[in-house]
Amino acid sequence: NFAVDDCWAVKSGRDNTTGQIIPDPTKFPSGIIGLADQIHALGLKVGIYGSAGTETCGGYPAQIGHEYLDAATFAAWGIDYLKYDNCYVPANWTDKYVACVPDQWQTYGPYINGSCNASTSDPPVGYDWASSNTSHRYAIMRDALLAQNRTILFSLCEWGQADVPSWGNATGNSWRISGDISPWWARIAEIMNENSFILNSVNFWGHNDADMLEIG
Repeated sequence: NFAVDDCWAVKSGRDNTTGQIIPDPTKFPSGIIGLADQIHALGLKVGIYGSAGTETCGGYPAQIGHEYLDAATFAAWGIDYLKYDNCYVPANWTDKYVACVPDQWQTYGPYINGSCNASTSDPPVGYDWASSNTSHRYAIMRDALLAQNRTILFSLCEWGQADVPSWGNATGNSWRISGDISPWWARIAEIMNENSFILNSVNFWGHNDADMLEIG
């Protein structure tokens, strides 16, 4: 299978008439639909990248506020898989509480808003993380994908935030359980160790995502 990651769209914005996101014509002269046709002709599936924020991590147009339009566009292009990132989240969509991810609380530019050490971030006992803004942001795209006449696997790239193992399986097909991987054995082992403690929510249809293995 083949997946296109960030930076595939025109960076300056969307189509002024349709509001659709625009594939970069230099990188993809036949568009994403042309690329998808070629990949499908090989008997493979094709994935694409988006983000539940105002911009992708690379600063390209993202999906928040455009979920149904973009889901329909992805379906029309023949997309089979969506990796949905977590950059540039608007202030009104940030979470009231923070669920600590052991490796994650570093400075990642637009990625992180909050501190694991802040006592004010602790949720009350029994707090339902499915009611969090993070869960709701990803649920909007889930519903948008389900509304299409095409099966698109939904990969939640929310960096393990908002106690995603407690609600991820009701939202997507996979969910990231940590911050980004890196091409070092210590980092790989760290993520595998974290994953081993949160397997209760995993089943045939839903899986913890340990991020893509990097070979450097």
